[in-house]
Amino acid sequence: MRKIILSLFILLGGICSTYGQSMPTISSEDSSNETWYTIRFLNGLGGIVQDMGDEATLKATLPSGNEDQLWKVVQAKDGENNPIANQYVIVAKSGRKMHHNGDRFVASSTNSVNIILDTQSGYYGTEMIIRIAGGDGMHQLNALDPDPELAAWGNFEWASVLVFGPPVPKISTDSYKAWYYMQFQDGVSSGNVLTYKGEDANLTQEAYVDKNDNQLWKVIGTGTQGDFIIENKSGAKITVLNDGDGFEPANNRYQASKTGTAVTFNFNANNVGVDWWAVKNKTAATWKAWLSTTSAIDPAEVCEGEQHLGTSALKFVFVTDADDISTNIEKNTINNKANVSVEGNVVKILSDDFQSVSVYAITGQQIYAKSNKNEVTLPNAGCYILSIEYSDGSINAVKVLIK
Repeated sequence: MRKIILSLFILLGGICSTYGQSMPTISSEDSSNETWYTIRFLNGLGGIVQDMGDEATLKATLPSGNEDQLWKVVQAKDGENNPIANQYVIVAKSGRKMHHNGDRFVASSTNSVNIILDTQSGYYGTEMIIRIAGGDGMHQLNALDPDPELAAWGNFEWASVLVFGPPVPKISTDSYKAWYYMQFQDGVSSGNVLTYKGEDANLTQEAYVDKNDNQLWKVIGTGTQGDFIIENKSGAKITVLNDGDGFEPANNRYQASKTGTAVTFNFNANNVGVDWWAVKNKTAATWKAWLSTTSAIDPAEVCEGEQHLGTSALKFVFVTDADDISTNIEKNTINNKANVSVEGNVVKILSDDFQSVSVYAITGQQIYAKSNKNEVTLPNAGCYILSIEYSDGSINAVKVLIK
């Protein structure tokens, strides 16, 4: 098993983030340079564009973690293979391409439609739509119903605004476990993360502590698409303590228990902007049942609340999928291997025993696949994580800021 050396200042120094949508990274047509996104509607039920099969109508479905909700953007080309400025083709993980059949958007193995990504300033900052070149924008039909179909209608309509966001957190199974820190937007500036406080104790946001199992969480599927349980490294699953008044959900506190009934959650993308998730108690009778933070309390506890940009905007920061967390993560206090230089948007790895590098956005999206080149050019200003592998098998994750 490889040792992972994690640069913990990713959390302690704060996370670079924005509500506004920047242009997605353009991928290669082949698999040499791919960045996969979830295409997330910000209004309606906050569904994600899903490939429903060859020539089947696309739908906006609950986030599931399935590969049929992953898409990449490639440059559109003319008949002579020349790039067409500002036009793109959107490709599903299956290899099918986004197409419009005259009635609905579909995923097609034989046809595609050229897409323009239009932006405007709106509630979420820079908002985006997917628009057919020379035509209308992608629109959710009956956006407040489950799994709405996607058609072309209008432009910046309420049911059309979307973002290219990160994939759903990796789903853990009996044989595979992906561990995360969970961090509310209101806790980012102080580096606080969701913390398990013991059996049936209220969850809190507290300062990161190195190698603390109480701050590590995994997402488990229930067998129903879009339904998840969240479990701590201790084995305690998130539960909810209902105060019984039936009036003010904010009085209900989320806890964690090894024996109690786990809450079934749905992930959602609307009202929280780019790079964040909202997580809702599926079975709650009220719509005010989002996993939220009581930011006025120190340490902030976690309650049921309204969906909101700050208090319910939640980021899953991937840590590792190693089995033994305590022995496979080391705090990077002094690490001579982490030797990089930044000039403009070019990052150079200067270590002698460098073997390969992969580049990720701060959200966890892969920007560049593993490469043995010691120099990478990053596409835009922002925060990036370099996962640098060395000849002894160790990996060093380094944060860089491109201005």
